[in-house]
Amino acid sequence: MVTRTAEMEILLQLKAPTNQIDVLRAEIARYGDEQTQIQSKAIDLETAARSNLVRHEWFAATVTLLQVAIGLCAIAALVESRRTWVLACCIGACGMIMFVWRLLA
Repeated sequence: MVTRTAEMEILLQLKAPTNQIDVLRAEIARYGDEQTQIQSKAIDLETAARSNLVRHEWFAATVTLLQVAIGLCAIAALVESRRTWVLACCIGACGMIMFVWRLLA
């Protein structure tokens, strides 16, 4: 694929009309400006994506803690173990605290 700059160089070597070369120069300048704008927007979106990924990881950890707590509660109910049930409630409380803390942050 021939770039616009290479195309302009070829036209200069072939001694093409100046209006054709001027049109290419204008396109090259416009593409350069557009590339700068797009690159700036991409950097902003990448920063936002990283921030959202950190938030997602916190919520994923919260969900994991709550699922472990639910599973332990089910086991505690089956084996009728009060200590397991208390442990499950503590893990669930930690999950809820993480959820609220990250939600408010």
